[in-house]
Amino acid sequence: VYIDKIPLTPNGKIDRKALFSSPVEFISKNTVNLAYPATPFQFQLLKIWEKVLDLKNISIHDNFFEIGGNSLASIKLFSFLQSKFSNKISIADIFRNPTIYSFSRLLELEGYHMPNFSLIPIQTSGKRAPLFLIHPGGGLSFCYQGLSKYIDHIPIYGINSPSFECPENSYKSIHSMAEAYINLIKKVQNVGPYFFGGWSFGGIVAYEMAQQITLKGESVENLILIDVDALNDELKNNNSDDKIININYKDTKKDDLLFNENSNLLINRQIEMNLNIHEDIMCKYKVKKYRGGKVTLLKAVDNIPKREKEIHDYGWGYFIKSLQIINVPGKHETLFGYDNIESTANAIKLCVKNISASYNGA
Repeated sequence: VYIDKIPLTPNGKIDRKALFSSPVEFISKNTVNLAYPATPFQFQLLKIWEKVLDLKNISIHDNFFEIGGNSLASIKLFSFLQSKFSNKISIADIFRNPTIYSFSRLLELEGYHMPNFSLIPIQTSGKRAPLFLIHPGGGLSFCYQGLSKYIDHIPIYGINSPSFECPENSYKSIHSMAEAYINLIKKVQNVGPYFFGGWSFGGIVAYEMAQQITLKGESVENLILIDVDALNDELKNNNSDDKIININYKDTKKDDLLFNENSNLLINRQIEMNLNIHEDIMCKYKVKKYRGGKVTLLKAVDNIPKREKEIHDYGWGYFIKSLQIINVPGKHETLFGYDNIESTANAIKLCVKNISASYNGA
């Protein structure tokens, strides 16, 4: 496709959103060998793909996430698929089968059953120990999907809250949630050292997971707290200025990239319900001194008012002996957005750089 000029973002990178909305119709990279639908399932899926991505000339072998699909688009796609095929599919299927061809084969399988929704394989290639990332307050971990574009040497798994598909499965405490998620990651990696973290609320859960794993005699090689502060009465009492920044409760709806007025109403309701539940159990959680080793805090540099810059470690220094801090461009709610995902991924790669643990599977 010939265009007069490649659109750029303010920081000089290709503005793919503007590119896709160019007056010139976007053409699939496989247009030369465009594969058309061959079954009713494939035809129906093609129409849904075109509607969600607002694209034409999609091949049944095009990868949804390589032709414009992102976290929000995947949720929209799930909404359409669920309404079309009832309860035959789960959101995880989109990530496991990102092409029309592979997804149609899934639907055509006899005896199809619902796979585990809570553990999402964002990227399975790589020989290093997997990186497990816990969902933020909304309960979904699809915000981490964009990391796979920039981190290509380690497996990445996202953990969703099981309450998203079944509200009765909501956890009553951070402790019980962490315990359940440890059992979940052991289905992929049964022995340590482990490597995991989380954004916002997910960072608190990851912290408790690291505490429990360490107490059992296993190790966490690096725990990544992605722009999350340590909210605790002990900390407030030990802060001379009695100032504690509250990132997590500033605007809870922005805490999850998937919460959007254009999203499916039922999904929005579930996300909002999870935000309320998770805020409640977080308020009851008491941060204790960390029993493990290295912890890395990723800080959104545009998030903190100048008068509060003295709280440079978000309060974690009181609880953690070995704390590394990495500043990341953006605000709390934009770290995994289009403009900042690469910088966030690069910061995570710095955390991985000195990780020596290899991975041989469960």
